[in-house]
Amino acid sequence: MSIVSLALCMIVKNEEFFIEKCLKNIYDLFDEIIIVDTGSTDKTIEICQKYNAKIFKFQWINDFSAARNFALAQVNINCNWILVLDADEIIESTALKKLKEKLATVSADVYGFYFERLNNESADFFKQNRDNFIIRLFRNNCNIKYAGKIHEVVDASIFAQNKKVLKSDILILHLAYQKGEQFELEKSKFYEQLLLAEINDNPKNIKLYICLALEYERRQDYKKELEILKNGLSAAGAQPILLFRLGLLLAAHFNDLDSAYNYLFQAQMLLNQKKDFDKHNDNEYKQLIFTLAQVCFKLGKYLEAEAWINELSMLQKFESAEFYNLACLIFEKTNKLDSLIIYYNKLLELNSNAEIMLKLAAVFIKKNEFLRALDLTKK
Repeated sequence: MSIVSLALCMIVKNEEFFIEKCLKNIYDLFDEIIIVDTGSTDKTIEICQKYNAKIFKFQWINDFSAARNFALAQVNINCNWILVLDADEIIESTALKKLKEKLATVSADVYGFYFERLNNESADFFKQNRDNFIIRLFRNNCNIKYAGKIHEVVDASIFAQNKKVLKSDILILHLAYQKGEQFELEKSKFYEQLLLAEINDNPKNIKLYICLALEYERRQDYKKELEILKNGLSAAGAQPILLFRLGLLLAAHFNDLDSAYNYLFQAQMLLNQKKDFDKHNDNEYKQLIFTLAQVCFKLGKYLEAEAWINELSMLQKFESAEFYNLACLIFEKTNKLDSLIIYYNKLLELNSNAEIMLKLAAVFIKKNEFLRALDLTKK
């Protein structure tokens, strides 16, 4: 069993609000802590020094990868693994300790681990259940480098070496959106400029259009979001993720249901044409199908809406009042009484509600099951 040494790498600027929350419970698990500061004027460096961090200065050049790669280059060659975190992220120390112990036994062809990153910005059902796996732990290898001026990743440099990346059980809690609206607005505008520059250099990179669209969405600038998604579609062609985002946007904020349906349906068709596509384990696809069901219901296409709900129920059993409510609305229109009973009962499992009980009783009456209806009214 080999001896595992682990370094923490971070790039920071004016992070006194978060940095101690990030470091205090995990700092003693690292053999080395590398902090690359890009121009802090607050107490960030002073706080990091409390945790025996090595501080390096880096002149900001509007390129996150350049700063990340500079940080990686400062790691001692005797440290065989590197963990990368942002100052506004927290991971649980016990889970990290267990993973560190596991590193001693991983096979030589494993070069990294995915962590799941959870934002605290939304309680939305689908957003909380979407996969957001990123490689944050990887071997200290000179060929592993970040790429991308913004939303930088190391994935390509690992897979180019034909190495494996495994999923870990570690969750990263992203403490986003706690510095106030003005700070987030300024950060979003900063990201916007970097993304526009990247798009100019890489006009067919779909990820850049999606990231910029999300910045506009956070700012509720839906016209700009629509414009950039359509620009992406023109530059990169009919890509499912662009079609999906366009359909979602048009349905939610422009009430253009016919166009939304066309984009969503096209995205669904393209995804199902992919030979290696696993719709059972793709949460974006599940959101796509849910949105199709919503749009079809609003357009009065009740039988098609029912088909999408049935597909979604086969893909995964959701514990969501939003999903159950939509299913009930659809099955009421298609007069599928047995399905109505199932989904009204699911709603009652989540929340015992007198209104739902009365609706369920009405379904039993339609089925001539008067005793079951009477029993519900007594409750």
